[in-house]
Amino acid sequence: MTRSRAVPACAAILAAALLGCGATAYNVRAYRAYTYEEAKLHVAIDRAEDLAVTAALLNRILIETPYTPGAEWIGKLPLTDAEANRIRSQLRSRAPYDNTDYNIPLVKVYRVHLEEVLEQAPKPAARGSSAGAEGERAQEPGDDAGTGEGGAVAEGADADADAGAPAQEQKPAGEFASIFAAMASLTPKGESLVRDWDAAAGMREELEKLEAKKTAMLPSLPVYGSRPFSASERERLAEYDALKEQIDAAEKRLDDAKRRMVAAVETMPEPGDDRKQQIVRDAETAVSVAYRLELEALALLPVIVVQAARATLAIGKEGSRRPLKLMRLESVTELPGYLSKMEERLDWQHDVLEPAAERLAKLRGHDVDQTPGFKLRESLVDQIAGITRDSFRLDMNAGGEALFFSQSALTKDAQSTNASSTSSSKTTTHDFTGRTHRLIYDVRPIYMVSGNVNVAFDWFHLPDAAKLNLGYRTDRAFSSGGSIENSGSLGQQLGVKGKASDVLDAGLGLLGVQTAVRVARFTTGTVTEMGVDPGTDQDAGIWGTAPMQMQVTQVDVGYDIAFLFAQTAGKFYIEKVVLGARHLRYSMPRILYEMRDTNTSADRDDYVFVRESPAQTVQSKYWMGGVTSRWGPGESPRLGWYFDLAILAGAGPASYYLLYDQTGSDVPENREQFHKTAIVANVGMGLGFRYRITGAASRFKLDAQASYRGDLIYSSISLNSPGDKNGVEQGEKRELTFGGVDVFHGPRFAVVGAF
Repeated sequence: MTRSRAVPACAAILAAALLGCGATAYNVRAYRAYTYEEAKLHVAIDRAEDLAVTAALLNRILIETPYTPGAEWIGKLPLTDAEANRIRSQLRSRAPYDNTDYNIPLVKVYRVHLEEVLEQAPKPAARGSSAGAEGERAQEPGDDAGTGEGGAVAEGADADADAGAPAQEQKPAGEFASIFAAMASLTPKGESLVRDWDAAAGMREELEKLEAKKTAMLPSLPVYGSRPFSASERERLAEYDALKEQIDAAEKRLDDAKRRMVAAVETMPEPGDDRKQQIVRDAETAVSVAYRLELEALALLPVIVVQAARATLAIGKEGSRRPLKLMRLESVTELPGYLSKMEERLDWQHDVLEPAAERLAKLRGHDVDQTPGFKLRESLVDQIAGITRDSFRLDMNAGGEALFFSQSALTKDAQSTNASSTSSSKTTTHDFTGRTHRLIYDVRPIYMVSGNVNVAFDWFHLPDAAKLNLGYRTDRAFSSGGSIENSGSLGQQLGVKGKASDVLDAGLGLLGVQTAVRVARFTTGTVTEMGVDPGTDQDAGIWGTAPMQMQVTQVDVGYDIAFLFAQTAGKFYIEKVVLGARHLRYSMPRILYEMRDTNTSADRDDYVFVRESPAQTVQSKYWMGGVTSRWGPGESPRLGWYFDLAILAGAGPASYYLLYDQTGSDVPENREQFHKTAIVANVGMGLGFRYRITGAASRFKLDAQASYRGDLIYSSISLNSPGDKNGVEQGEKRELTFGGVDVFHGPRFAVVGAF
């Protein structure tokens, strides 16, 4: 039983450059459970306090509570179904969970349960008390007596005792100072169990302070290569380098402590006598409960981080000053950062508890999922809950859309301004004076009403890892002007046939790669060849018309990297940031124009007409890379707006011809063939809203969605690129334009249900 770690992923073809690491704590079940919750500060604080107290309870179980083999409190640690239901019923009558729109996390239930159990357990011995059996002491000199992470003070500590008063002898509360001390008695390397676990909190705090100091220094550091450094700047850089060395040393101390603890539990031998077997049984119970608690906390943590980040945006200046004493925070605004650091602390403990739970389970002759801590199958952790009804979802989608194609033609007066890599920008103009014809496209838009039903399956950390089409698909319930398919096989689009295509599609899904195939077929339209006055560039009459049909295929492959900055994404309402690639292909009649830049300055390009091609069918086949993002509040509000932005750029092969003799006929003997690489830029934008029809607590989800989207595609061919000297272009720069910007746009609406 292990928590899935970050998975390095590589895939063939387009996916290879897109994959990275998965979110260490991302959990599909947690995402599904909390996706409709609205971020509220009091709920986020309550859940953050649960995590803080959980960390303190975990210390009490493992290193603070005196232990005697066969102790009754050990057997009460596992949570049963009946106990969980009883506690959950109590919590429903108290804030914040008297509002049924909010789910009660299992971490909260465990907190209440363990607090009740430990109330009946022996109290941690006061500082300076006599040691228990085996020569172990309940507290090491200098320890914070009874203080756990999060500031929760353990009961039994004599807080009012004078600092200088001599310690009084008292009867030990247990045979061992703790369950870890008992485990240490079974292995020759066990001395590190209590010592290193207890010291890790201080080492982590030291490391966090050093990292905060390093972050604070960054803005004031001089930039390398900008100019010679002054004495004070060199001193500052030396201080920064020394700080990095201190951080490396602190990280090494933490890693060394973890290695010692793992070595201690992995070398634990088979228990010989009955007494040692009892210690192993009790240790398995305590450690498996602690390990289970870690997994539940790690599954919940990303949800709380996002909710806390969003909730802090809505509070006023006065509210932001509210301190959080339990977590020792001076301001509510520190909460998201505190939670992000907590994940590192929980990860460190997890790396110790996992091998400990596995070793103890092995000594008992079974797997971790058969230990007492995992008897309760209800869980946010996919690996614990396994494949249940919640792993399957019936998805229904019915709606319609319209798709328009148009070309925004470049004209004599049109100009564009593009930002450059420097502080300046470049203005580009095109003057087509001299051309004799152009094309006008009148493509009838596609109107469609469609629907589908399928079963989606979530596999561990992968939402929608597989889908089963139930056979109900009505892509042409109503169709006019063509058809649109928003699904399909990526493998087939890449030329992979048969079962190999299915394997590729499934493999990309298991790696967390998002794929989408969209095929639009325009079946009705005309293209008009318009004569143009070469002196004024004004239309001079129709030369002819012809029918036009077009198929547009778009293949997207990407990986959502928003988890890399989950706190920032949550705070600024970034729903997703997909780093990926797009393959786009379509063919249509075009007239190509060769243009020459007459302005040699670096900040302006003025292109004038040189020559034009006859009308010909040109295949546009592009491979692009870029970022697709969605900005919005997620699915939690009943009514939420969102904005989509995609910026991609790339290239693709282009074949075309020009006439040797511009006044001659368009015959093969007069054609000069070219095979060039076209550069393309694709900007997509969309604005939409979601309205949640069903309640947040309902298992059946029903949303109404509407949006308007558009994609602008501009491509050109650079014929030659002159050099640059002292900011002035040398030589003549030419390019071949496609006459305008292709635009695909239109509205969509849908009613989406999931059960």
